[in-house]
Amino acid sequence: MSTLLGVDAVLALLLLAVAWSHLATRSRFRRLLRGAGEGNLEQLLVAQQAQLETIGRELADLKQAHADLSRRVDGCVVRPRILRFNAFQGTGSDLSFAIALTDAGGSGAVLSSIYGRDECRMYAKPVERGRSTYTLSEEERQVLGGGAAD
Repeated sequence: MSTLLGVDAVLALLLLAVAWSHLATRSRFRRLLRGAGEGNLEQLLVAQQAQLETIGRELADLKQAHADLSRRVDGCVVRPRILRFNAFQGTGSDLSFAIALTDAGGSGAVLSSIYGRDECRMYAKPVERGRSTYTLSEEERQVLGGGAAD
């Protein structure tokens, strides 16, 4: 009988420990559901979901704006180059120049100014993917990066 009382006492202690743990967990759960002044857990989760949806829409808008800007940048001058040179011996210095204004794909224009003692001439030639339908001078080919052909 004393063994039975000892087992009962151990079981009673275990039951007391489980009850204490259950009460502590239940108290924490109630505090969680009650909230911390800004609403309960359900309201917080609904607000978080609404905020995530707003962020998702803003992210989609930003992706669209990025794509639009990328398309616009594709046509912008991204590789301007200039080369000064002496077109005629005896003129004194490098007063002639060639300027390449091309986009990332090598399309745009090359401008040249040939300076002489008595006159100055300007030329503009369109460029598509590093090539022009017009004959390019050595300096114009050089300023385009050497990849252009006549």
